Order: sequence, then C-alpha cells, then structure tokens
Amino acid sequence: AETGDPVTTVRLIRDASTAHTMRFPLSAATNVSFRGPHLIHGYINQQFSGERGATHRLVARARQFSSFVLMVGKIAAADVFEPKHALIVKDRDEAILPLVLNPLPTAKEFKDAISSLSPEQQRFAKAFRQMQLESTLFGVLVVQIKPQLERLLHLPPGALTKEVQLNQNLMELFLDFQIPSDLVTFSGDPNASLNEKLEAVKGHVGEMFKIINAQKQKQIDDQKMAAQNAVLSRIEDGKNRHSRRGKGWRGGSSSLESADLEEDEICMERCEDASMSLSLCADGAMPQMAYMAPPVGAMASKSAAPPMQMRARNAAPVPSSTPVPSPPVATSRKQHGGLQPAQQEQGQGKSTPQEGQQPEAGEE
Repeated sequence: AETGDPVTTVRLIRDASTAHTMRFPLSAATNVSFRGPHLIHGYINQQFSGERGATHRLVARARQFSSFVLMVGKIAAADVFEPKHALIVKDRDEAILPLVLNPLPTAKEFKDAISSLSPEQQRFAKAFRQMQLESTLFGVLVVQIKPQLERLLHLPPGALTKEVQLNQNLMELFLDFQIPSDLVTFSGDPNASLNEKLEAVKGHVGEMFKIINAQKQKQIDDQKMAAQNAVLSRIEDGKNRHSRRGKGWRGGSSSLESADLEEDEICMERCEDASMSLSLCADGAMPQMAYMAPPVGAMASKSAAPPMQMRARNAAPVPSSTPVPSPPVATSRKQHGGLQPAQQEQGQGKSTPQEGQQPEAGEE
C-alpha cells in the first residue's frame, strides 16, 4: 500500500511433494521444467467511489552471501509460467518493483455498460473481455542459484553451502566475464569424494582467474607504455623545436614554426625592403614582428646587399674570415598586448656590420 505496510492476503500452500511440475519457455525451442512449493495468494482491493486507489510494490531482498533469480510474469496455463521480467538479487540487494494494476469490471458492470451498443459492438466487446480474462493471474517465480550451481558443476547437493569464497568467484566468472561453465565443471570420476570434487573445481576457478589477471596486467602495461611513449615524443618534439630556433638565430634568419601558412610568406616578402626582424614566440604561437629603426647611413641599394640585412657606412673594416653574428632583436609585450620597439646597441656612433657583409672598396 501507499504507507509501506505489507498487504494481508489469503493464501494456499502446496508442498513440493504434492505440487505438480511446471515449466517456462526460454525460447521457441527450449523449455525449463521446475518443481517446488506453490503459494497462492488472494487479495481483495476495496475502494469507495471518488477514493484514490492504493499503489502496490513488490519488494525483494537478499541476505549476505545469498542469491536468487526473481522472475515476474503471469500464469498462462495450469502448468505454464510466462516470465516477462527477470533479475538477479544477491548480497543484501533490495529490489523495489512498482506494480501497475488495472482492475477489470465485474460481469454485472460489463453487461450494463454494453447494453446500449449494437449487436456487432457487443460481440466485439465480449471478445475483448474474454481476451482480458485469459492469462491475467499474476505470478512470481523465485529460483535459488546455489542448488543450480551444484547441479551444473556436477557436485553433490549441499557441496557449496559453506564454500562462500568459491560461490563469490563462480558468480563473478559467470556474470562479469561470461566464462563458459564447461571450463570449471568437474569432469572426473563420478564416485570421487566430495573434497576431491571441490578441489578440482577450485583448481579450475584459480586457473581462470590467473588468465584474467594476466590479461588485466597486460592491458595496464600497454596503457603505461603508450603514456610513456607519448611523453617522450612530446619531449623530443620540444627539443627539435628549440634546436631549429637556435639554428635560425645563428644563421641570421628565423625559422618559422608554421611554414605552411601563407601569411608568414607574405610577411617575409614585405620585410625585404624594411629593416624588420621576426621574433619567435612561445610554442604554438604565431611569430610576431618587431620594427627596428635603421642606423644612420644604413640604407643601401637592394642590389648591393641581400634581403633582411643592413650595411653600415663609415664602419671599421672586418675581415671576411671572422664573421660577427648579429645580435637577436629583443621584444617585450606589454600588459595591453602591444609590442615595444627593440633598442639596438650602438657604440661611439658606429654600427657593426652583420655576418656575411663585405666592406666597401672606398672605405678601406
């Protein structure tokens, strides 16, 4: 009921010795026969007009280290049970199933309701009511798992009563890993003692868990190896990027991180006629340009000097065998996102020629 109190019923108990054998279908070609005590319950649900009907729930609980299969359906015939839903309840589980009950009208109420209908409609209503009255007996079937395991493993009745750990291992193999029962079934001498049969089953279960644990450890090792390879690959990529950057500065030109971008190529072409240098940013960022004011007298013809280089007049001659690398241009980003022009070091009004430049003939 709504208050959660148990419902008082009228019951009839048939012992397993006097109850007949029943069956339920697993498929179109497979039927399972079962025997056991039959408990038939009767309940009268009374309610007055305008009163809200009570809701009913089916509650199933299992004790610790116990398990059973709960099937809910209807009694289709005197010896046929048709299950609609089934679940396993084990290890102190509690299943609460709400029951949606639709009461059928009595014969007198049904006759009064169809009295005003045509003969064809009355025949249809009677056929529909007959179909409703068929197989409307609600049934619940409880199947204990431990006796079925003993029969499946070729063990004598009661062999698994005190084998708690073996029961837990078997349930885990069958439910979680879907292990075939033939791999753990006793297949020795049927006249062997109980201890020999139990030890054989325990040995089979232990071998199954060894294989499962080995597979689990292999998967863990594979995941660790994949993670380590990913970390090493990232470290190696970072070293390669730093190496390319260093080579770019020593050579007097910057190596672009994303050379496939057309914008970088356009910027390089525009920088040929101006004294500009590209400063590399952090990993994955776009290279940024810092404008640098040319020194006095540094403008020369484009044909006399290669692109992205400056020539200084009135500078001391430098032998071609001792090249002097040009210092990198330092850029700093302010908080508002702008660029601060880099300052170029000058000494006594003279600028140092860059690498690969030759002094003019009139300056010697």
